[in-house]
Amino acid sequence: MNLLESCLTNLGRVSWQAGVLVVLVLAAQFLFRRSLAPRWRCALWWLVALRLILPITTESSFSIFNAVPSPSSRIRDLATGSQTQKLNPVLPVASSPDLRSIDGRVSDSTIERESVLPGPVPSVAKSSSIPNLKNPLAASTWATVLFTIWLAGVLIFGVHLLVSTWRLNRRMAGLQPLTDPSVLERLKSCQEQMEVETPLQIFESGVVSSPALHGMVHPRLLLPPGFTANFSDAEQRYVFLHELAHVKRRDIALNWLLALLQMVHWFNPLLWLAAMRFRADRELACDALALDRAGADHCEAYGQTILRLLQNFTHPTTVPGLVGILEDKRQLRRRIAAIADFTPLKRSAWLAAGLLVALGAVALTDAQVDHRDNSTAPDPIYNGKPLSVWLGGYHSGGPTGRDDANDAMRQIGTNAVPLLLDLIRANNSTSPRSSWVQNWNGAFAFPVIGKDAVFAVPALITIYNRNISESSRGAAAYALGAIGPEAMEAIVV
Repeated sequence: MNLLESCLTNLGRVSWQAGVLVVLVLAAQFLFRRSLAPRWRCALWWLVALRLILPITTESSFSIFNAVPSPSSRIRDLATGSQTQKLNPVLPVASSPDLRSIDGRVSDSTIERESVLPGPVPSVAKSSSIPNLKNPLAASTWATVLFTIWLAGVLIFGVHLLVSTWRLNRRMAGLQPLTDPSVLERLKSCQEQMEVETPLQIFESGVVSSPALHGMVHPRLLLPPGFTANFSDAEQRYVFLHELAHVKRRDIALNWLLALLQMVHWFNPLLWLAAMRFRADRELACDALALDRAGADHCEAYGQTILRLLQNFTHPTTVPGLVGILEDKRQLRRRIAAIADFTPLKRSAWLAAGLLVALGAVALTDAQVDHRDNSTAPDPIYNGKPLSVWLGGYHSGGPTGRDDANDAMRQIGTNAVPLLLDLIRANNSTSPRSSWVQNWNGAFAFPVIGKDAVFAVPALITIYNRNISESSRGAAAYALGAIGPEAMEAIVV
């Protein structure tokens, strides 16, 4: 599996796992809807963002992915094109002198449990069912197609973000900030009340139809034309407190992060749902923070201000650098109900902390992989650890893990071959991902020993011909290619 196929497989795995976490967050919010404060409802969504950001997760027995079947094997098959492969009948061919046992090691060893005997090397007929064995470009066709589709979506999304941001900045060029002393004093008072020290300028402009905050580094408060003249001092304070809540929560920077994650995972509808729900929960959190500073006795007046703003609201400006007090009319009923039921923020957050820890434990971890299902071959020890553990670094250890696995293989050498063959033939029907990891852990070790493992060719060909699974068959072919071109020719005749 080349770098492109690996990236696509990991992208699909991460996106799918984040989708499962979205469902868990929605379930937790529903179950604890009366107990969970708005700010903590919003905080739960950052577990989804964290799952999308983390490139590697640790294996855990608590992971929900031990129980939830993973579609990653189908994603991987699409990336490699192997889902269309079919075995042709096995045809006997003449043996190749280059592939016979060396010093009788095949007949004297117990490498191949299927009783491979010296003699003609079994093979398969030349067929289009194994395009990746002779021509790597043919094997990467599906990966290239999928990558092209994904990249096109990323570019479309990215261009839209850039163009919309450029247009907004262009419309705002040349605007003059408000200088009305009473409005500026009111804003300063609200900043002190909200404990926000970030300098903030106020602009009135037709760019927005409702108050909004713009700018990540130097935030500016945008107001619709005539806002300061048409809204009372108290109503202005409610709006200022809400927008300052966005500043305090750093919502613009988080909005950009959300947009970038959506751009990368544009193909996942559950993440679009998560983004919509997050924005709605974010506004509830800002309402709660504003009311907490204004006082619970201001709930009715605050809600009336929201309804007044709605009268002139047309449509939201969907730009990551812009967050406003009105973003989605569809959530208005839920929002007004939350304002009416507002109670001062509780200082105790034990429930929220428990939910964050519990969801993190089950969804920010990965399924445990048994590296040696039904293996009977010896597991050589290197630096105090079994070789099968070192080989796990090929998939879950990053560059350092791969280097450590290669070091272990160099030290153990061909003595590792019995274990590698057991890993390549592993087939756990209840955990396809576990089998896939084992198959390829065994295969990725063969390039280290190369042609010195030529005595394992008959065993690998038997595994290939038996078609235990697509993963096992592909891993066997990979190992044969690592041994040398003559080994590969034995299965493409």
